[in-house]
Formats: sequence, structure tokens, C-alpha cells
Amino acid sequence: MRYKNKINNLRLYCITYIILIFLSIIFGYLIKNRVYQIEEFKLYNINEDKITSDISFVGAKQLNEANSRFKSSIGDIHINIYPVSAQDHFYRMNISSKNILSEQDIKGINEEYTKYIKNDVKEISLVSFKAISKDAIASKAVDIIKNIFNVSIVFFSFCYLISKLDMNKCKKYANEKVLNVIGGILAILTILIGYSITLSIMLIVLGLFFKYKKENNKFLAITFLSAFVIRIVTLVGMVIVSKVKSGIGMSYFQPDEIFYYWTGNQIYTSLAKGIWPNLAAIVENNQYGYNLFMGLVELFNKEIFFTAKLINCLVSSMLIPLTYRCTIRLFNDKRVAKVTTLILVVVPTFILFSTYALRDMFITILILLIFYEVIEVMETKRNIFSTVFKVCIFSIMLVTLRIYAAIMITAIWILYLILRFFEKREKNIIIIFLISLLLLIPVEKLASHFYGFNIFNTFVSYFTNLGVIKYFTGLICSLVNLDFLTNIGGAVYSGKTIIIRMFYPDTVLLVLSAPLFVMGIVAAYKKNKSATIVLILLAIGFITVYKFQYGGWFLRTQLQIFVFQYMFIALGFSKFIGNKHLTGKFKFLE
Repeated sequence: MRYKNKINNLRLYCITYIILIFLSIIFGYLIKNRVYQIEEFKLYNINEDKITSDISFVGAKQLNEANSRFKSSIGDIHINIYPVSAQDHFYRMNISSKNILSEQDIKGINEEYTKYIKNDVKEISLVSFKAISKDAIASKAVDIIKNIFNVSIVFFSFCYLISKLDMNKCKKYANEKVLNVIGGILAILTILIGYSITLSIMLIVLGLFFKYKKENNKFLAITFLSAFVIRIVTLVGMVIVSKVKSGIGMSYFQPDEIFYYWTGNQIYTSLAKGIWPNLAAIVENNQYGYNLFMGLVELFNKEIFFTAKLINCLVSSMLIPLTYRCTIRLFNDKRVAKVTTLILVVVPTFILFSTYALRDMFITILILLIFYEVIEVMETKRNIFSTVFKVCIFSIMLVTLRIYAAIMITAIWILYLILRFFEKREKNIIIIFLISLLLLIPVEKLASHFYGFNIFNTFVSYFTNLGVIKYFTGLICSLVNLDFLTNIGGAVYSGKTIIIRMFYPDTVLLVLSAPLFVMGIVAAYKKNKSATIVLILLAIGFITVYKFQYGGWFLRTQLQIFVFQYMFIALGFSKFIGNKHLTGKFKFLE
């Protein structure tokens, strides 16, 4: 009887989904498309004939507020103006209309804006326009695909939520048929209002919460939901701060965010008319994964600004259960896993960077996913083909975000597999490790091929100029967020930045917990020599590459190793006070 009910429910959901697909196609044909055009323009000040650079918050705020007030009186059109760069007076004007605008209409809008901005901001003397995208009429086929995607993601997200609920309790309020109808209505509404991704995120968050609750893991359910709520509250706060400081929600504190919104908008405009964009030309490099992601979000969701940030909050929150499981698999200790998770929930860096539309959170979770899959297959001997497939997918995604991170992670985990194989056979792991360093040769060749210059010669020159003592001093300082101590007098850190970094909560945590970090490494080595060696190499590798490329070890880049540092700190903390005392004082860690 129970099996028959499942078959009936599945049939009901399949019929609903087929109806949704049919309606998506109809709506795609019936809804009239708007025409999208983009104008890029530069603002010149009254005293110079070149572009004004290094905008202050005051100047940016004045211009952004003036741009947000501009409305054209020409036809039924919508105009939005956003910055293209945080350093220069570069802006983009997004124009959407029911019908194609003539050259005269576009010229009229430009003249109207020029007159308006000169009158509103007295320092502006010249506005120079350049058409970026013209007459981008959305394709009917793209609209149909978009509608199908929208109803699918919402409907399946709703089904995921339902699958995690306790149906015995839910039947008091609604049966399967009612829930099926609710899911269908939500999916149809997304075609009309266009917030499919935003709604799906909320459904997935609730689904994950009830999943952990259903698994009787109350700790994980609470920490996951708490992390998400903390990040959402911080997101709202950071948007308000940006609005007050610079007159726009996009962050001038992290100017790369403006770049991602801009390039994502160009990609979206091309995709909307059914043309695959030249990603490398738009982004100006081959690491365009996150830019493409932003374009797709804008294509499938009516709103892009908050949704992109909301997705980052979700990804950051999903690090909580993933870190919990990784720590258990690594150290076989739930108490250490819980302490690591709690640190991750409340540390400011992860909270802060969850609120920006940046790629770094995605890089962090992909590194951790690869780590988890490799550790899992070595410890449990589960389906190796499934693991290889997943690792390949995650690695490809990582290549599109940051090439050298993917190369480094690949080399690190190949090394781990070699070390773990011989460790289980009780071979001398130090000798095996030294032999395995020969892996650096193909890694260097691969990296040199990708970047177009000899990596080995470049690093030799870097180490020669820096010196061994200064390199290792910088390495140790970077592990406790005191990298600025080895960069004093340079151009990387300003006096204000040094003061902020010195008293930043993460810096205080890492400095005070440094002895625990060392104790954790020693304890981890006794538990899992192979994993400990590769994690230390991972940290050294990232710090070295980032300091070489950017001249410093910054908070955004630290995200990639922070999780592993917290694991060692939590293990050291557990060893320092003892597990019995730990659970005696903190009952929830049992």
C-alpha cells in the first residue's frame, strides 16, 4: 500500500511538471519581448580633458544619486545607470523599450542625460557615449528555455523541500495533492514575476534545515540556519552602508563586484537574444566562470543585484555542513567538527565576503568539495567512478574561476592519494613524500603552459630577490594574518589598512590561537599523516602564489585556507582542554 502511494504521488508530480512545461512554452510565445540596449559613457570634469580617476566616496555618491534620479521622457522606456568601474568615471546606461529605438531616439536620450547631469553636477563638462550593445531583441526560443528553467528550478526546489518534511505531521494541514498544487502555482508565478532563483534559494534553505532536523542532527540544523540568517542580516547592513557611502548598493569597498555586475550584464544581453557571447573578450581573460554565472542569473531571474549576493550567502552557509562532515572524516571526532563549525559560523571574514557578489566563496567551496570527495573515497572505498566524475566536474568549474587554484588542488590531491596509499601499507611516508615532490615538474610545466611564461625561472628570481629568511617570515606572519609586518614600507598596505588588519577579529583569533594551531597540526599528524602534510602544503602553496602575484596575503584569498586552519585550531583546542572537560562545560558538543 505504501509503495502504491509513492507511485501515485510520483505520477501526480510528473503530470504537474508536464503541464508546467506546456504552460512555459505558451507564455514564451505570448509574452511580448522588450528591446535591450547598452550605452557605455565616460564623464569628464571641468578642469581636465582626460578621465577623472580614483573617485572618492563623496564624488561617487553625488554621481550615483544623480544617475538614479534620471528618467527619460522619450517613449515607454526603462533606464538604469550603473558604474562600470570603481576607479574611473565609467558608467553604463541600460535601456529597455517595447519597440526598437531609432538612432534619433538614442541621440535624444544621450542629449537629455548630458543636459541633466551637467545641470545636476556642476563639475561635469563632457559626456562621451559609446554603444556597447544595440537592438538586443530577446529571442522567443530563449524566452521559452528561460520559462522552462524557471518553472523547473522552483518546482524541483519545492519537491526537495517536501521530501525533507515529516509528512505525518504535514498531513494535518495539507495532503500530497494540495502540496503538489502549491508547487505548481509557485512555479507558474515565477514566469509572471520572474524571481525563480530567489524563491528557489529560500526553498532550498528550508529543505536543508528540515533535512538535518530529520536526520536528528539538531546542531547542524541550527548552525546552518543561524549562519544563513547572520549572513542575510549582514548583507542588508552592508548594502545600507554602501548606499550611504557611495549612493549605490554595489560595493566600492570591493570594486571587483562592480566589474562582475558589468560583465555579467554584457553576457546576459548577448544570451537574451540567443547569441553565445565571446566570454574571453568581455572578461579579458579565460577565468570567466563567475562572470558567466552572473549573466545566467540575470537571464533567468528578474532581479540580479540581491539575488547574486543571496546565492553567495547560501554557498557560504553550505560550507557549514560540508566542513562538519570533512572534519569528522579527517579526525573522526564530532566534538572537533562542532567546534570547527561554530568558528566558521561567526568569523567576520566569511560573513563579510558572503555579502559580496564575488567568486571567492565559490572557489572555497569547490576546494572543500574536492577535498571531501577524495578523503571520502580513500576512507570508505565507495564507488570510485562516481568520485572521479564529481572531482572532474568540480575541477573544471574551478579552472573557470581560478586556473592556478585548480592546478594546485589537482597536484595536492594526487600527492594525497599517493601518500595515503603507502601510509596504509606502513611505508616510510617521509621518503615517499620526498619522492612525490617530483610531481612538481609536470605541475610547473602545466602552469607555464597556461600562463605563457616559465614559472620555475620566475619563482627562482622571486625567491632570490626576497631571500629565504624574509620568505619564511612572511609565510608564518601570513598564517596569523600579520602579513603586513613583512610589507611595511611597501605600496601594498596603507597605514589605515595596517591598523584595521592588526585589530581585525580574525587576526586576533589567529594570533591568540596560534599555539592551538600548532598543537592541532601535531595531533592531526598522528591521526592522519597524509592529509596533514597535503593541507600544510596547500596553505604554503596558496600563500606563496598570492604573495608572488599580488604582493600580499589578503582577506579574500585567505578564505581558501581558513577552513583548514579552523580544523587544526579546533583539534588543538580539544587536545588542550581534553574532550571530557570540553563536553562537560559545553553540553551541546556531546
